[in-house]
Amino acid sequence: MGGGPQAAAWLYVFWRIGFELSLIAYVVLSNAKSASPLHRVSVGIVASVAIVLVLTCVLTLLAIQADSVLPALQEQGRYTRATQIMAIVSFSAGLLVLLWFWWRGPKSVLDLWLLVVIFMLLLSAALSSLLNSGRFDFGFVFGRLFGLAAASFVLINLLIQNSRLYAKLAAGQAELQRLTRVDPLTGIANRRAFDAAIETEWRRAMRNKTSLALLLVDVDSFKSFNDIYGHPAGDDCLRVIANVLVKTARRAGETVARCGGEEFTVLLPGVDRAEASALARRLCQTVRDLHIPHAASPVAAHVTISAGVAAAFPSHDLDPWDPGPDGLVERADRALYAAKAAGRDQVAEDARDMTAVRRAHPEYAGQHSLTAWSRWRGKPV
Repeated sequence: MGGGPQAAAWLYVFWRIGFELSLIAYVVLSNAKSASPLHRVSVGIVASVAIVLVLTCVLTLLAIQADSVLPALQEQGRYTRATQIMAIVSFSAGLLVLLWFWWRGPKSVLDLWLLVVIFMLLLSAALSSLLNSGRFDFGFVFGRLFGLAAASFVLINLLIQNSRLYAKLAAGQAELQRLTRVDPLTGIANRRAFDAAIETEWRRAMRNKTSLALLLVDVDSFKSFNDIYGHPAGDDCLRVIANVLVKTARRAGETVARCGGEEFTVLLPGVDRAEASALARRLCQTVRDLHIPHAASPVAAHVTISAGVAAAFPSHDLDPWDPGPDGLVERADRALYAAKAAGRDQVAEDARDMTAVRRAHPEYAGQHSLTAWSRWRGKPV
């Protein structure tokens, strides 16, 4: 770099004093009143960057011209009185910051680490002053090695703390994500998770040209059950039924969700309506076999469920009546309503899609499943 023999020494002095002055500015700005924390932080960052850039340019130019405008810090390898004065100023500024931090009390982990840094700098300066009489002697080298070791210690600990905080943040975000997709009562997926799953499986079924089935399951006369046995017993009943659904739907991609109250959904990728109906009937029978008492049930003396079944082949080139995910849910809901209207404790199918196919293609009238529909169109199953 340009400048005379005093330039590097004055740059070091400017850096030391500038660092301690920046700490003082941090303390002042962190205590300043502002309309909002965001406003205070943004103003502080902009002001700090501007001040640092201006002072860096000014002091660098000044250090380059140090031999002609500033007193000498070294003469014949020995420090001058000006060096002692600068050391006293730097030490005093650091001590002032340390006492200020200590008096107002650290308000964050960053404040605690700044206290450590300031203490280490002061100790390094004190050791250098006591043991140092000239450049590159024992005190000079010892002071800088101590400062380097102290800075490395702080940096390593900050990196460790930052890694731990990042790990905790990542774990917290994962747990929050899980909580937003899990029903807190039953521990199965909630409506948000179901909405995401049906969108994903619908797109996958379109790509792979496979079927997608949906069961809507409702506990019969559940309000009466709660009125007689109480809400804690009702919660236990919902947990038991959710467990039955989860144990029955075990294949990859099958999603069991509680979508509100006593209503559950079972999403079945790659399953046609006939298979889905068979599964729904098994679910109804399994719940019957539990023999959970229900004195107010109009069907039996125990808890029962009703299920609506709908299936689709989400591919516009194969199924012109593609209803979309919302349409599939609506059709399953209509089927569930039909099961309820027919007396509960049974399964009803939505057959509108196959009816439309048979009407448009009489030669397909003998087929009864989406799998057969795929074979009839000459596509792989």
